Amino acid sequence: MYKGTSRVLIAAVTGVVALTLASFMFPGCTEQLSGEKFENQAPRVWFVNVPPEDNPSSTNPIINWVGQDADGQVVMYRYIVFTEIEISLLAEAADSTRPVTIPVETEDAQYFVDSVLGLQNLVPDSTWTYLEVDHEEGNPQTSVIVPMKAEIDNPVNQYVRQYVYVQAFDELGLGSEIVFRAFQRNDNPPDTRIVGFLGGPYINSEYPTGAITGVPMRWQGSDVVDYPTDPPPFEFEWRLYGPYYSQKYGEENDTIPDTTWEDIVNDFIKVVFVTTDARRFLVGENLSFDDCDTSFEVFVNPTDPPVLDTNQYWSCDTTVDDFGNQEVTCVLTTVTCETILIDTIQASGPIGYLDTLLDISDTAFITNPDYNRIAMRSYDPLDLDNWIDYQQIILYDVYADKPSDTTIEEFYIFWVRSRDDAKVPDLTPDFVAFSVINPKYERDVGVVDLSISFAVNKSYPDSGKVFWNRVIEYWEDATGTQTNWDLSYDYRVASAAVGWAYSLRRMLSNKMLIAINDNPYAGALNNPPTVRDLYTAIDAGVSVWLCGRAHIMGQEAGAPDGEVFGNLAPLYTDPQFGFPFYFGVENMVYSGWNWFLLTQEPIMQLRIEDFVGALSLDESKWPSLKIDTALLHRRYMWRDHYPWRPDIAAMPEVNWFVRSTGFNSQPMYIYESKYGQHHWLNDPMFDFHGRPVMSRVNMGYFRTVHSMFLPYAFEESSSFPMVSGVLSWLYARHLSAPPSELGSRDAAVSVTAEEIGERFWNRMKEQNRDRLARDRHGLER
Repeated sequence: MYKGTSRVLIAAVTGVVALTLASFMFPGCTEQLSGEKFENQAPRVWFVNVPPEDNPSSTNPIINWVGQDADGQVVMYRYIVFTEIEISLLAEAADSTRPVTIPVETEDAQYFVDSVLGLQNLVPDSTWTYLEVDHEEGNPQTSVIVPMKAEIDNPVNQYVRQYVYVQAFDELGLGSEIVFRAFQRNDNPPDTRIVGFLGGPYINSEYPTGAITGVPMRWQGSDVVDYPTDPPPFEFEWRLYGPYYSQKYGEENDTIPDTTWEDIVNDFIKVVFVTTDARRFLVGENLSFDDCDTSFEVFVNPTDPPVLDTNQYWSCDTTVDDFGNQEVTCVLTTVTCETILIDTIQASGPIGYLDTLLDISDTAFITNPDYNRIAMRSYDPLDLDNWIDYQQIILYDVYADKPSDTTIEEFYIFWVRSRDDAKVPDLTPDFVAFSVINPKYERDVGVVDLSISFAVNKSYPDSGKVFWNRVIEYWEDATGTQTNWDLSYDYRVASAAVGWAYSLRRMLSNKMLIAINDNPYAGALNNPPTVRDLYTAIDAGVSVWLCGRAHIMGQEAGAPDGEVFGNLAPLYTDPQFGFPFYFGVENMVYSGWNWFLLTQEPIMQLRIEDFVGALSLDESKWPSLKIDTALLHRRYMWRDHYPWRPDIAAMPEVNWFVRSTGFNSQPMYIYESKYGQHHWLNDPMFDFHGRPVMSRVNMGYFRTVHSMFLPYAFEESSSFPMVSGVLSWLYARHLSAPPSELGSRDAAVSVTAEEIGERFWNRMKEQNRDRLARDRHGLER
């Protein structure tokens, strides 16, 4: 039932009477008023320019009336709507000896006025809608779109007959006689769409604070059949189902429970066919349905709805002659029906459309708490129901019912439906599926080797594994830091076994992440999803050391043309995806020599390597680094067409970068060339000596380090202290949840949470732009 704004007339009338009496009191006048006193007359109200009696419509009609008061003015109207069924039930409650049968005739509608509308216990004052007339602003309140009801179960084929009752009041609170008129309404259900869905994975947060928190959702309703333009306001109901365990995100040693996300997909996400007359059929579970021709002239005052089992119904027309006599003429109408096989429907067409449904009405879903798992739902505390009028929300603490000490990633479903101005809900509520990560940062250090493609002069995998295990143990002993470092678990190589990637969930299980790429042939961050996940982890508070010889690209640079070096030129590349913000690097320079080695016959005399160390810019914090030729020879691959040259004994393909300003970037090391300021190629473009090769960024709530080399081939007397110092600077010992406040560490804050959040969501939108078009429900992740 529609609710209006109730008014207490007694207070209004008291104020008006006092104002009227005061207008007759004049200072200094001692004579009393004399003359004949007239009793206040009730105002009148009547309908004008309204649709015909019993007019059928699929939208709420505009109803006009006029009020008049012979001895004053109309100051208020009120109206109320009752269906025939409601009139019959209320009349029976008032007086069971005087039944009102359906269809409700005019005399019954009047009887309802006389016997029911005045009873507060049956029709409370709050159920009327009151309209205050504003004479000064010229708002007479005589033209109103009156909300009417439609049949929920059969909204298109069945019209609901209902009466609109209207009453006027004058300035003394005296009401007119109540007038009424019958109307009919059917309805085409609305459609609901989730818009701007980013695909996930999202990061759970218990509170609405920090740089990236919560799960944002937006939706909208439409009803293009009834309202091609200017749609009415819709109401919405939403639910968040989950979490559901997925084998896709389980660890190798996880015990897979009986109920998983895969069960939901297989059993309860179904294809449905919705007919133009708002009937819904499950494809594969319904054999057929009847498509009936109702293209004959719209009938008036139907006594019965269509009976599709018999394909016939009575259609009645009411006429009035010149003397006011009514005559009802009824015709038995036969409906022509065609049987349509559901499973032969391949696409949408004139008789309906295909859609996807999360079948939450399935008994197997409702009765199983492992499936019917509502984590959150909409609620309106004013109306005490689940229908709300807002169209976006950010969901927090979605794992409230499933606490965990470790970082987990599980599936959720956001389900939303709309209902229109006739209270008819969408037949196919929209839904999207996505994963949400609950970060716990339970691991202290994670090392991921992103060197996944073939390259010349790549470090041996075991060398890196042994080095990081030894140096982390050294750091623990040297600083007294207690960690849970486990080489078998915390050191990972990106490979086919882990999908050639290192998942965001895995990143968020660490307080500190070391991403290494000792592969000068291919950049570790050429893959946009990997970049997005790495930046998201940094936004969420994970400290990152990006450590390698080719972060963005490697082989695309120029290379020598035989013995002529005319084509040899370093490549300047502009890092994308916010690299300057997260790592303080504006540009990178690559020599591109590795490309030549992979594509040309070996020319032994053409060798470019010259990196023999990194010079510290602050010896008190970072010791200068010197190449240990024995380690360089042992830990790196020197192949037949690129053999070890003891007379050179330098590292090839160590490049340099241009440091960005304005992002708290601090240089740490510069390039040390075997040839000093003048490379033997006699080309100033290859004079890398003194160029930046390592820097750090402190943004307050996160820290990063960026280096163009790995420490494998340095003298361990300097490399171990250097790594230990970097780890101590990066390590956020007490990180246990997404940071609630910026600037929690010792650097000045130069960015706000809102700015980081906006950057994050914009990046998510850009990365998911193509997927949004093809993956509406998020089921193909």
